[in-house]
Amino acid sequence: MLLRDPSAQVVKRVIQACGPIYKNSLQWISSGVETTDSVEQAWNALCLIKAQILDMIDNDNDGVRTNVIKFLEGIVIVQTYPDEDSQKHSNDFSLENIPLTLKGYELVLVIIVSYLKREVNM
Repeated sequence: MLLRDPSAQVVKRVIQACGPIYKNSLQWISSGVETTDSVEQAWNALCLIKAQILDMIDNDNDGVRTNVIKFLEGIVIVQTYPDEDSQKHSNDFSLENIPLTLKGYELVLVIIVSYLKREVNM
């Protein structure tokens, strides 16, 4: 995967590209009516990408670290509820956009909670 490329320039660009990919993939996952194998595979791939980027937070290159922090900032924004007073744009996506009526939503919630618990225990 290009996240492990020896060139810092390549790694920075890949991290920058992963932000919109993560957001759009999460939108696609949440737009489904039920949890299918492809949805689970997509979620597992997103978790893997996020974990690999998170592992680079201690990178020797300042640019890579900066891009990791920007990526994680985007993850936090996408995976939290928006502030009631904040302006909302048409392309904004947050935790409130994931329907509670989604079949298999409990599975997604369990996956998210278990992943977050692992991150906290690091």
